[in-house]
Amino acid sequence: MLPTRIKRLRPLLLQPGLGPWAGVLFLFSLPFLIGGRFTYPTPPVRLPSINTQVCWQTIDKALIISVDSKNRSYIEVNDDSLQSLLIQQVAAQHQVYFTKAQLKDLHKIPFLSHDIRLLPAWLSAPESDRSQFPVGIPATYRNNQVFDYISNANQVSRAVYGKRLYFCIRADKDLLLSQVIPLFQFLQKQHIKYFLIVNNGKY
Repeated sequence: MLPTRIKRLRPLLLQPGLGPWAGVLFLFSLPFLIGGRFTYPTPPVRLPSINTQVCWQTIDKALIISVDSKNRSYIEVNDDSLQSLLIQQVAAQHQVYFTKAQLKDLHKIPFLSHDIRLLPAWLSAPESDRSQFPVGIPATYRNNQVFDYISNANQVSRAVYGKRLYFCIRADKDLLLSQVIPLFQFLQKQHIKYFLIVNNGKY
């Protein structure tokens, strides 16, 4: 379970060229704001601080998209089995497959931080060598694996649990709005009209 505090916010009419995205939050749809901390390892992201009244709610299954200050992307699901199945489905679309030993280790990773095409080699590498692999899931125009995970997430969740996932965004406070907007736009194209944005809320 992911304990959160959530509040509906009014959408803002903003320009993508404005400075750090945290200062001009929430474009397009009506996202939600989450205050609180995850209880398991998460990617290194400095979350924006927001002063607002919030209410309590518990989120069950969620796909969490993190983007750090270097614009590197990470994917995680707060359900180990579901995360593993989602990674395997996206891997198959890229003609990437895992050995039994690699699948065993795949279930243990708290979040995904690498190109799916490098993941089998990363899983087989000794712990001391894993730092040599480039960090960040590709999110370029020609190879946007982040969008692949978003596109497949609800299909996998429905097959396992019969319901859709929540979608959460953990974006570094120093990112430009223009670096975050494409993610918001793609969520909307996938008919995900409501998503959750994680902030550094205080209990």
